[in-house]
Amino acid sequence: MTRVFWRARRVSRPVAAHALLLLAVLLASTASIAVHAAPKNQIKTRVLILGAGVAGVSAARALNAHNITDYLILEAQDVIGGRLKQAQLGDVKIEVGGNWVEGVGGKTENPVWTLAKKYGLKTIKTNFDDRITIKSDGTLDTSDVADEWEEKFKKAQEIVADHAKRGLQDISVRTALQMAGWRNKSPLHDLYEYQASYPEIDYEYASDASINSGFYTADGDTFEEYGEDNYFVTDQRGYKLIAEKVLEEAKATTKVHFNKRVTDVAYDKSGVTVTTRDGCTYRADYVISTFALGVYQENEVKFTPALPEWKTEALYKFHIEDYQKIFLNFPYQWWSNHTFTLFASERKGYYPIFQNVMAAGYMPKSADGKRNIFMVTLTGNEAVRAERLTDAQIIDEIMAVLRQMYPKQTIPRPTAAVIPRWKSDPLFHGSFTNWPLGMTVESWENLVAPLNKRFFFSGEMASLNQFGYVHGALNAGAETADQVAQCVKGKCPRFKYYPTGLKACAQHATTLRRRADGPRGHFVMSTGQQGVEM
Repeated sequence: MTRVFWRARRVSRPVAAHALLLLAVLLASTASIAVHAAPKNQIKTRVLILGAGVAGVSAARALNAHNITDYLILEAQDVIGGRLKQAQLGDVKIEVGGNWVEGVGGKTENPVWTLAKKYGLKTIKTNFDDRITIKSDGTLDTSDVADEWEEKFKKAQEIVADHAKRGLQDISVRTALQMAGWRNKSPLHDLYEYQASYPEIDYEYASDASINSGFYTADGDTFEEYGEDNYFVTDQRGYKLIAEKVLEEAKATTKVHFNKRVTDVAYDKSGVTVTTRDGCTYRADYVISTFALGVYQENEVKFTPALPEWKTEALYKFHIEDYQKIFLNFPYQWWSNHTFTLFASERKGYYPIFQNVMAAGYMPKSADGKRNIFMVTLTGNEAVRAERLTDAQIIDEIMAVLRQMYPKQTIPRPTAAVIPRWKSDPLFHGSFTNWPLGMTVESWENLVAPLNKRFFFSGEMASLNQFGYVHGALNAGAETADQVAQCVKGKCPRFKYYPTGLKACAQHATTLRRRADGPRGHFVMSTGQQGVEM
């Protein structure tokens, strides 16, 4: 601190009074500036992580591995886990968010599966072939449409792969399917495209084949690398156990500030100031944001200065889908013991998949016999539509469908229900990210490029080849934290982005760039446009 020494001298009273007045004004102005720059109760930290979901706790663990311990985590809810979330249904807890460890049994072990085994997370392998299909007239399907679907889908995958090898533009999954000879000729065709063991479209990606990118959807890093098996989480501790244990590994259980919903972010070249709904402010050199894509798209957080156009364009280009699991508890089990019951409605996606949560190895039956859970899944536009209805209206629609499926049975109304609403939840505004047709690696680079190398975008949306998955969030959080750690150490990496916007493919030769983070040396669509490094 610079010390200022005043030379004592005699001054007249008027001059002295004037000088004191000027000094008072100066001090008041300075105090005002100081309060504006750093509120009295402002909390300072080197790194601030926004969100204690899987990506957030993974970032914390990675920072800890770099011996960086000066960080805090802000969580809007009163528990950690983010979209790994439980709800109470009668005497048991069910998973209203992520429910499967997806991608098990391959040549590379899924890191989430590694954690699940390490901490004894109770799961059961899902047999998607254990199903019956009921047509709209209430009779069982005995056709070969499901076999036709699998044959055409494999051919569609080959078509997409050939397009990639030849350097052609991306095509939608719908286009590839049509080129393979698949036609939606009946409700059964619609249903098996939606969900027919594996592969399926809507049930996995929560959007229609006409929207999905062929290159990024059919590519399937998750299942090719990690394996094709999927394990349904039944553990009463919750799937969030994974996040809790990662947080413990990070030695960061005391670093989480709960019930801190972020409302404002002010960023500049020297750092970031974050304000929460309760009026608290935090100042950090670096911020790792793990917000769901929908939080940005719905402007739940005010940025100062406003996000640049190249960033907002990228955020709006990508999709966050709605995947809604509705849990119904009935007074007794009146349905079959099969794991899945599919319904070929005349209206595609209208309550098409019922899962027997009481199947062998899933939820145990209660002593009084009153635990009988049937789960129905909605995705995409049908899920969004249903979210606007009341619980009673949704249950009425489901009951009408069930009576159409089982016209000769007397079906009781459920005694209890859990109906989540991810799309309308202001903390998420959706379930998971999906890549629509037309996205290139440059679009993704703009999506994840940090602001001033101070505010970093992470979470499952930031994963180039594992978006939408729990392991994508786990890996993305760690990768972002590694980048921030380099910045903390004074060796911040360079980030490519496109501040003037992305040019049309016609103006740049569309090529394939080798994917830097892909384990198999995959290629991604690129316009060949030269970006700017920050």
